[in-house]
Amino acid sequence: MAINTAGFRTPRLNLLRPRAEESMALDDQMDELGLELVGFQRWDQFLAQFKWKQGEYIALAGKPGSGKTTLARQLLPRRDFVVVMATKKSDPSLYDPLIAQGFVVQDHFDPYDREHPKIIFKPGFDSTAPTLKEAKATQREAFGEALLGIFDAEGWCVYCDEVRYLSQTLRLGEELELLFLQGRSLGISMFVGTQRPVSIPKVAWDSNHLFFWKTTDKADVLTMSEYTGINMDVVRSVAPRLPRHEALYVNTVTDQMIRTKVSL
Repeated sequence: MAINTAGFRTPRLNLLRPRAEESMALDDQMDELGLELVGFQRWDQFLAQFKWKQGEYIALAGKPGSGKTTLARQLLPRRDFVVVMATKKSDPSLYDPLIAQGFVVQDHFDPYDREHPKIIFKPGFDSTAPTLKEAKATQREAFGEALLGIFDAEGWCVYCDEVRYLSQTLRLGEELELLFLQGRSLGISMFVGTQRPVSIPKVAWDSNHLFFWKTTDKADVLTMSEYTGINMDVVRSVAPRLPRHEALYVNTVTDQMIRTKVSL
């Protein structure tokens, strides 16, 4: 049996699309572990009922191809002012679809420019710089100014596809922590993704909405579960068992948990 959003048990036969056998089997494992409340919900139903308010934070953890980018593409247009920190030279799975939805690519970001509310900020990487260190320094300065500008202007949604690159490679951990620690009161929405939960500032996990895809790495599982409150043991049990493309969603405010499979 599965659990719908109202909390009532509904027969699996009511699902419009057949689910993978491993996902159905996980339902049975949940019952055996006493975790039957971690019900499964179809992707379209989940997105329809998912509420993300301005000033709330989202954090994603999953390997490449798990579904993080798909989720971001579908959630980002819900915010009025969005800036995507484009740390990759190209990303057809993210940048191109967002451009089709009206996002504009800029190599200079002005947080007070309200005529362009949907931005892909791509300062570029100066491959002509004498050294790699100098090339990174130029990029670090551009992203750093953007983050501090957002803090000053308020009200933006900041999306970082691989926040580790900003926090570790470009050493912008302090700027990111400033936004995470004070952004809520400024109406700033932080939305970050990572492949390795242990590799980003822990403050990023103090988010309202957490999405976890399968991982069997003990350190990653412990990091993911650390900020899920009463659901800590559940996350540690479920995360290593998740089928491909299936995510465990945790609302850290209401303690609600749902499994859903990203529709790629």
